[in-house]
Amino acid sequence: MIETYNHLVIKGGFKSAPKNLKILNIVFDQIINSTGDMVIKPPLEYENEEQKTMTICLLTKTGYATLFVNNKEIPSGFILQFFTAKSVDGFNIMKQLNDWFGLVNGIECKMVKK
Repeated sequence: MIETYNHLVIKGGFKSAPKNLKILNIVFDQIINSTGDMVIKPPLEYENEEQKTMTICLLTKTGYATLFVNNKEIPSGFILQFFTAKSVDGFNIMKQLNDWFGLVNGIECKMVKK
């Protein structure tokens, strides 16, 4: 039997930008764990100080997740993608992001089952 996979995409802006990869990694790890999935360490990380961007890619037990943040402007833009066999609650993830960084109006959240 082929499993159904969930592809969650959240796109928007942070009121208070993440200051570094360490903080972003802690938040992202907590988000993944809250879904019941498990992060496989170490994460793939990239920070471009000149462009003021940060990217994290996490391999999970059932899929993968990526988070891209552009801190060039305030609000800083972000795109979070999560591809997993676990059930994912986009609103719970947005609440966690809001608790950490504050979300601006106009957040896009889309879930596709594959």
